[in-house]
Amino acid sequence: MPKLQLPNGRQQFIDPSTGRPLAMGTVEMYIPDTSTPKTTWQDIDGNAENSNPINLNAAGQCVIWGIGAYRQVVKDSIGNTVWDEVVYTPDLSIYATQEQLAALELALAGGGIRYATASGTANAITATFTPPLSSVGGTVIVRAIHANTDDVVTFTPDGLTTYDIKKFGGLALTPETETGSGDIYGDGHEMLLRFSPSDSCWELLNPFVPPPASNATTTTAGLAKKATQAQVDTGTDDNAYMTALTYKTNFDARAANFLSQSGSSIADQTYSGPGYYTFAHGLGHKPKIVVVTGIVKAGQTDGGYIAGDTLILTPCVDTAGSAEGWGIQIDDTNVVLHVLTSFFAGINSNDTDILRLSSASKWDLHVDAWG
Repeated sequence: MPKLQLPNGRQQFIDPSTGRPLAMGTVEMYIPDTSTPKTTWQDIDGNAENSNPINLNAAGQCVIWGIGAYRQVVKDSIGNTVWDEVVYTPDLSIYATQEQLAALELALAGGGIRYATASGTANAITATFTPPLSSVGGTVIVRAIHANTDDVVTFTPDGLTTYDIKKFGGLALTPETETGSGDIYGDGHEMLLRFSPSDSCWELLNPFVPPPASNATTTTAGLAKKATQAQVDTGTDDNAYMTALTYKTNFDARAANFLSQSGSSIADQTYSGPGYYTFAHGLGHKPKIVVVTGIVKAGQTDGGYIAGDTLILTPCVDTAGSAEGWGIQIDDTNVVLHVLTSFFAGINSNDTDILRLSSASKWDLHVDAWG
């Protein structure tokens, strides 16, 4: 073991104003912030107490052993206070005991946490340590050579008593399956095993935790599997997970596919008054979304709107009995607008509060259909 420098066997008190020893001075020891005397000793074992005050010799020396914090009042030979300060003994809790140092030295020499490579089978593990264990107990490291295939796994070190290996305070291990590794993942897993007398088992302190998959094609047993784009699109693998990127790609593709099924090339028709306006959408099936807009024709104005202004028209009906309003009928071939006998209703003019937009020949009707 390393050797340490020893302190002086006696403390010597110096007068800070002269630099000379405080010959025949005194040292008074109290509980901090009080005038209550606190015991000190002449020896490390505390067999002989010091007087209080402690009398210094002609060299300003004495021997003081103590515990914890003290208020220390030092005076010269005629009773003048040289200092009044709080002093402390070292915190011994931060230092290792001889027993602890001996245990550490044993561990560093190979006598503490033992290491061995496993033998035996996947679910009945044995190991031979050098030097061998004299009894079951403590903590050991064992390098596995197999993945566990059962939830019951035993460990027998150096031919001693056989005990189960468990985890998390007595839970059975998770075995390897076709889709994932067990708690002992296989060759190379350095198992940290601590014997638990209360549970009568070896506790696996580091059960395997699978890392995330690194790419979309990962299929290694025990690793989380990320879905391919094809799997996302078709929904063929419920056991694979979908990242935000694959979800976005899938959503964008579906949106693009939906929008591509569009009847937006439908020709506009001039609004000429009440009646039926038929638009062939060309989708071959009923559209899921239909949007009707009114566009002011070139060179025209109407209700405060000018040429090129576009309004989205919402189907409506007048319930007051004036037969105003319009609706939409759809089938596999056409979108049909049915404008009632008076005029388009439910559209605010741009310059008044009148809910109508009925000037014939000033508006084109435009239909978009999707899906």
